[in-house]
Amino acid sequence: MSTQSILKKASLLLLILAVLTSALIGCAKQTTPPADPDQNGEKPTASPSEQEPDPEDDEEPVEITIWAPAGRYTLDDRRDVVPVENDVGLLEEKFNVKLNFTTVPSEEVRDQVGILLATNSMTDIMLLPGSYDTFLVRPDQMFADGQIIDLKSIEANIPDYMRIINENPVMLKNVMNDAGNIMYFGEPLFEQEIGMSGGLMIRKDWLDKFDLPLPQSLDDFINALRTFRDNDPNGNGEKDEVPFCGNEGSLQVIGNLTGIQETFSMVGGPAGEVVFGPAEVEAYKKRLRLIALFAQEKLINENYYNFDFQMRDTWIVEDRIGAALTGLGNLDKWNGMMKDHETFLMWPIDNPAMEDGKRYFDRTDMTKGMKDTITVISTNAERPDKCGELINYFYTEEGHMLNTFGVEGITYVMDGTLPKYTELIVNNPDGLTVGDAQAKYIGIPGMLTYNDMRVWAQLSLTSPAARQANIHTWTDTFTIETNTPIPPAMMDPDDADEYADIMADLHTYILESVAKFTTGEWDIDEKYDEFLNTCINELNAERALELLRKSVKAWQERGGVPYKYTLKRAEIDYWDKIPLVTEKGVELMDPNLR
Repeated sequence: MSTQSILKKASLLLLILAVLTSALIGCAKQTTPPADPDQNGEKPTASPSEQEPDPEDDEEPVEITIWAPAGRYTLDDRRDVVPVENDVGLLEEKFNVKLNFTTVPSEEVRDQVGILLATNSMTDIMLLPGSYDTFLVRPDQMFADGQIIDLKSIEANIPDYMRIINENPVMLKNVMNDAGNIMYFGEPLFEQEIGMSGGLMIRKDWLDKFDLPLPQSLDDFINALRTFRDNDPNGNGEKDEVPFCGNEGSLQVIGNLTGIQETFSMVGGPAGEVVFGPAEVEAYKKRLRLIALFAQEKLINENYYNFDFQMRDTWIVEDRIGAALTGLGNLDKWNGMMKDHETFLMWPIDNPAMEDGKRYFDRTDMTKGMKDTITVISTNAERPDKCGELINYFYTEEGHMLNTFGVEGITYVMDGTLPKYTELIVNNPDGLTVGDAQAKYIGIPGMLTYNDMRVWAQLSLTSPAARQANIHTWTDTFTIETNTPIPPAMMDPDDADEYADIMADLHTYILESVAKFTTGEWDIDEKYDEFLNTCINELNAERALELLRKSVKAWQERGGVPYKYTLKRAEIDYWDKIPLVTEKGVELMDPNLR
């Protein structure tokens, strides 16, 4: 590969990598046992690999280098309570290896990934965040460039991971290229609830104050927000309410409720067809009008383009926020923070139904049955087989427990069948948040595992509102056919380069144009034809659509089986072991969730 080509690919990586989201580090390791879609939804028992590594296979330990993004804590920071022999030392002895970690602060990841790929100086194992969802790091491109191995070459060393992806055809599509090479390890999820980590919520007590029902339609939702804006629901005599709190990204998700996304969408779900949003004229105009209404009628906070999300907690405490689009953790936290408030109750609502009666979603995790962070083995590894044995361990029950719950007796204890986090994690004596305590004391850098509902249940579902949201409100109404995100399709190298070149200009133009439509600088009816003409005739949107359709079609056909939605509903029998931190809303919650 020429120097010019390397530099071009590196610059594209760095350009696209700028959109890297907070999902980089912030997601806790949340995991669940694998489900076999061909066995009536029954989960096979997760068991250690049949091929236990023999420490005597090698006289000297094999050094394995591992690169991973990291937060503020290092492995040394946990040694006050977690002995090395309980995590890293355990692995080194078990696999006769010496682990050498390079951890990179999140703010350096963008630069470091580009340098490592452009100079082909990858470590043996690399954890790459946000990879195939956002095309920040393309595993197919890395494979084509000879930078990562085909995992089929070490298939005998990774039996547990291979079993998982072979039993789940959607996962197999994701990790495979068109030639059938297996390129990376992913974060499988098997239960629908785990994909429902966030959604819409509204002040139920404010609705009750004005005799309004929980919104079911878009008109209901907008009417409730207008009522909050105009009628002083917090009763302080000031017009300080924020009907809907969010940022520009939140506003775009509101637009997605119409069933069409900002650039490209799937019509008919992941087994359907790709469309270019602006070319779906009436649907896209409806999307633009909805976004513009929120902005121009001040239903969303005025500073949404530069909104500091730290303000949300402040505004919650000040009794100012009427509705939000956010995660289960905040729904839990806010009701807990305001448990002494006489009426405060933030409650989940469904995605509003459109005129056709459908509720549209943009759940990428649900489409692919995996999270968007991956681990790869580079061709620089002298012993890819040993790397594979190590990584595979975390797809066994034993390795999963270490990576997800930590060390028994220190970070968790067993309460029946529930691995229950100790006070070190949920009520840290040094005042660490749960997320910080997890990051400090649990997990092995660079290692992924499957997702686990038992994490969600005890860390994010401790209020009636959060349990109702996750188990019923947000999950019961989901259908895969109305899920609009593009699947994690991968293009061949030439197509990928062409697509990236087109999108660099097209996506920028769409973002700038949507901002003008949103603020009213451009009239939607007057300027739309000019906007669409520029997208189609000047910025090659039709060619980008052609390339994307080609890649999605290949993804749909990959592995020799059609797309099949594999996520099941969670079976939970441990609610009685997880106390509610607040009783607010308990009368509205399904009593089976107690």
